[in-house]
Amino acid sequence: MSNIKSSMFIMFISLLILNMLIIFFGVYTYFFNVKDYTLIAGIIAFIGAIIGGYITLMGVRQTIEASVKIEYKSKIPDKVQSIYMVKNHLEKMLSGLNYYEKQISDISPSFIVSEIEKRFNENELIKEGLSISPEAYKRLKNLLFCVKVEGTVFSQQVFSAKDSEEFKKMQESFLNSCIGMISGCLNAFEEELGELLEQYH
Repeated sequence: MSNIKSSMFIMFISLLILNMLIIFFGVYTYFFNVKDYTLIAGIIAFIGAIIGGYITLMGVRQTIEASVKIEYKSKIPDKVQSIYMVKNHLEKMLSGLNYYEKQISDISPSFIVSEIEKRFNENELIKEGLSISPEAYKRLKNLLFCVKVEGTVFSQQVFSAKDSEEFKKMQESFLNSCIGMISGCLNAFEEELGELLEQYH
């Protein structure tokens, strides 16, 4: 709306300047008894052409911007559906991790990483993120990458565990890290969902 108002204001000023020039040259030719109006008419026509071109350009620009907004808005329902689907899988991952946290002595981090990766691949979550937004795509890709990194770090550190108690603490640290990353990702999708719904209504 602000762009439309500013464009209307510029168009008004441009037309006002053109009218003032026409009046100025009219008065000039009257008082100085100008016989040949060719130069004056050429100047006015040139300025009029510039103003007319600018007005046309602004009109085309407004049309393109309106088309882009309409097209973007038409894609919002699909984006919202994709977010709900991604959120559903992330919530299931989170629920699984909370369950594993209670059964920590029976579950290995390598199993957790493989399960998360399996869910990502089977449901093409990263590809689904790309259909939502570039940010969603990066968010999901980074999440999977970080989970893998955490699993690799754990695998490298596990041999340094002095006893079963320290090993258990490492497992807990790994699980908490994964839970935190997935929770953060979920919160980001919640915010993105809210923004999309706000833009749609």
